[in-house]
Amino acid sequence: MKKIYLIGGILLLLAGYIIWDNSFRKETSEEFPIQKIEQIDINTKEWDVQLVQSNGTNIKVVADGLGKNNAATATVKESILKVEQKKSEGDFFGGFSFKNNRKMKIMLPISYSKNLNVETQSGEIQLKELPLKNLSVTSNSGDIYIQKITSIESKKTTIKTETGDIDVSFKVKPTNLKLKTFSNEVDNELGRNKFGKGENQLDLICPKGALSIF
Repeated sequence: MKKIYLIGGILLLLAGYIIWDNSFRKETSEEFPIQKIEQIDINTKEWDVQLVQSNGTNIKVVADGLGKNNAATATVKESILKVEQKKSEGDFFGGFSFKNNRKMKIMLPISYSKNLNVETQSGEIQLKELPLKNLSVTSNSGDIYIQKITSIESKKTTIKTETGDIDVSFKVKPTNLKLKTFSNEVDNELGRNKFGKGENQLDLICPKGALSIF
């Protein structure tokens, strides 16, 4: 009889989780006019973050449970757009969860050139086909993918992860760029001679991970 009760309890637990998870995962979005935003701060724990370029006129934030269930929020205060993960994967049933990283996607208009800060604990960060302007990206253990950089227009751009890896690729051949790297392992297909003493500087830091540049 105890086994029956135990099995019944487990089934109820799983049913509750499925109902909660389906609600939590419902993807929603919010948009913000770029003329009202001077800075974007993105902060997550284990959620992945993807930033892409758009042809729109607003900054668009898309995430599971955005503005609902206390999962993720996007708010503007004093011209700063803050996008945050609120609920952790381990917040359900005292820390029990079926781990499956969720993500948030931020779509940036081509004309956006203000400050952009992205920080995660263990989530992956992906930037695709974006100019690097006034950008800072940091993670503790997540990997960082900077794909098809269109240009670097900043005196100093820092990409850093403590134990994760960094992959960087250029859509346009880099010019006027000074590159600084600090990594456990480096694979630079472009060669050092592509990066001289440029006015724009890119720091790639992954002291316990691998760095790939191509």
